[in-house]
Amino acid sequence: MPKGRKSIAPVAAGESLVEAPAALTAEEQAIAARVAGENQDWKTITEESALDYSLGRDLFELPEPAKKAFADKKFTFRWIERAPRRLDEIRNKAVPYKWWVCNSTNTPFLTKFLDPVLGCVCREDQMLMFQPYWMKIKRDEIQKRQNEGVKDVRQKGGDRGDGLSMVAGKEIKAGDRPITAPGITNDDGELLVEADEGSPENE
Repeated sequence: MPKGRKSIAPVAAGESLVEAPAALTAEEQAIAARVAGENQDWKTITEESALDYSLGRDLFELPEPAKKAFADKKFTFRWIERAPRRLDEIRNKAVPYKWWVCNSTNTPFLTKFLDPVLGCVCREDQMLMFQPYWMKIKRDEIQKRQNEGVKDVRQKGGDRGDGLSMVAGKEIKAGDRPITAPGITNDDGELLVEADEGSPENE
């Protein structure tokens, strides 16, 4: 018999034991109430009536007012995990990586989409955040500069910096004679590093 469960002794010979009700936890009470109140509406639902083409839409599509605010370049939005740890992490980042919660104070145009209990815009386990649109522009500029700093070696040819110019060389394969840059020069054309043996200059 499970711990905490008590039974009443048989009232007559041959009768089975009758288990007395045990104290339930709050969670067990909630489950028991739902089990007792379960309906049978499944008997009246047909396959045709269950067709819902709206299910094909993106679950995390922005509410229409948020779409308009983004199109007007007022705010930008993103969904994050609805968890205290994640919320604190993204709210404490430095600008322009800092985000704010969409609530009745910050984004009153989204009031009708707010969860009545949590006070934020919720979808599944996510919540909606926002930031001024100019921060998105700053983030894009930073990302662009970072991307420009990482180039394919063939794209580096001709790059200049610190008074030096970059010349890309061909890939060396087994059996090939090395073909390298004719040398490294500064902006004034002064030779800083002589050409290698395989360079066209030494052909």
